[in-house]
Amino acid sequence: MEPQARVRYEVVRCSVYGHAPYGLLIESEDGERGFVDSSYITDNPGEPWPAVGQQLRCVVLCYTGDGRLCAAAIPLYVEMVAAADDPAAAADQWGSLTGRGRQHD
Repeated sequence: MEPQARVRYEVVRCSVYGHAPYGLLIESEDGERGFVDSSYITDNPGEPWPAVGQQLRCVVLCYTGDGRLCAAAIPLYVEMVAAADDPAAAADQWGSLTGRGRQHD
């Protein structure tokens, strides 16, 4: 896959291939690698992170300067964005509900 080939708010299936101090290391089903920041894994502090090998649905947030995929895996966020006709509006609604605001503008 070409670097930065995905669009913002695209839902992608990924697997966890590692844990880092800052979050999950993920790989999409077509081999694109990236990460989920620790603040975008769960809304439940203290909940264990998904295990290495676990499959996740993620939402593309952005790409880093070096071309890595940056995604969110919070289940409610992923479901809201996936079900929405307007993913940006769903992200705004999620931000209003959680007080976190839309990130990565």
